[in-house]
Amino acid sequence: LLKTACYIVIAMFSGIRDSELLSLGASCISKSRTRDGVDTRWLHGTIYKTGHRPKKWLVPPIVESAIQVMERFSAPMRDALASEVGELIELGSNDPSAIKRLHKVRSQMNKLFLAPDSKRGNIISVMSGATAGHLLKGFCDRFGILGDNGKPWPLSPHQFRRTFAFNYAKSQMGDLLYLQEHFGHHGLDMTLLYASDGVDDYESDTELLGLIAKEKHERQVEILRGVVESDAPLAAGDQWIGDWRRKIRTAKNKDEL
Repeated sequence: LLKTACYIVIAMFSGIRDSELLSLGASCISKSRTRDGVDTRWLHGTIYKTGHRPKKWLVPPIVESAIQVMERFSAPMRDALASEVGELIELGSNDPSAIKRLHKVRSQMNKLFLAPDSKRGNIISVMSGATAGHLLKGFCDRFGILGDNGKPWPLSPHQFRRTFAFNYAKSQMGDLLYLQEHFGHHGLDMTLLYASDGVDDYESDTELLGLIAKEKHERQVEILRGVVESDAPLAAGDQWIGDWRRKIRTAKNKDEL
């Protein structure tokens, strides 16, 4: 349950994919400070998109806390894998299966989301996406998280990305530094998210951006409908509109952006 809770926190507050989350290893958090003195936390992992390569995401402090818990939780299994590497090297077997296992253990011995496989003699390896889905459903069952039908909510890994997008859009424009760094964009204006030359399609998470754009649009429609359909006067409306206009950056054309 503790591992599942950490999985939920990381997925909920980072918006990364299941495969990216399972790629996380010990010491995957780094810190830096922006030019204006803002402390930032970076989550380091791997993206799997037309190949794979290292990637970092800007995350809030709660993700760092979950990583620290997982570092302690996974320590015994990481130690066991380190011991297995030594045993396999000492054995010096030329058996293809032993060589394959040695390569796999070396690549996974620092990972956080490890689990013993009962179907394969309890050998330790990074848990699969299917296992993550099973644990999430069991988490809902254990804590009575129910759907409208009264049954445990069928929670799955991809639902956290939609929730992340909803929460991000609900916070209006969100944090612009986060928007720029998390998705790999070179500009801060929302228009650049859809400019053909404003996005590195490999580096940025265009799927999640689409979810955020959809949720943001629905949120704007909801707010504007409430204003338009209400007969009540808008309190301090002139001041609100003036403040809003000063915050919104505009440009005559794309070059000016």
